[in-house]
Amino acid sequence: MKKILVVTISVVTISALFAASVVSAQQQSTQMTDAHMQRIQQNCSEAIGSLQQIHTNDRLVRVNRGQAYDSMSTKLMAPMNSRLALNKLDGSSLVKITASYDQELASFRVNYKKYDDQMSSVLQMDCRRQPVAFYDAVAKARASRELVHQNTLTLNRSIIDYEAEFVSSRSKFEQSSTGGSQ
Repeated sequence: MKKILVVTISVVTISALFAASVVSAQQQSTQMTDAHMQRIQQNCSEAIGSLQQIHTNDRLVRVNRGQAYDSMSTKLMAPMNSRLALNKLDGSSLVKITASYDQELASFRVNYKKYDDQMSSVLQMDCRRQPVAFYDAVAKARASRELVHQNTLTLNRSIIDYEAEFVSSRSKFEQSSTGGSQ
């Protein structure tokens, strides 16, 4: 129980840090002005530098988060579900949460790959020569990053749901075993 709580708290903390780093996309205008293009061209080096830093940081967070999410599934949820089944206890609600979690984890991986590819594409662009294409590519990267963020929120919600259901199931199992023989 303590191990589940420690891992849950760790994953939620990491997720909160990542969520705090998500850059919110502002409303885009459909028409880019000459002044806006000129600003992009003038600040091209700084923009690329900032994007490289974000890309590097996101890769580290993705590795750490991915490992934590994988561990949650393979080292906690799956073994717990197996143990319940072996003991002929009803863990169907936990299995359902785990299945949903695993689907969301697969979606997280796919969406992160798309985001990473988009960021790599942005970083290879020449924003001085192609300010509009650069701006559009950054907007696509933001949208991709938001999808990854939504995946992390859903994964964190699933972890919280699993913990709550585990605690509830545990109470039921303890009550039924107290009423019978131990």
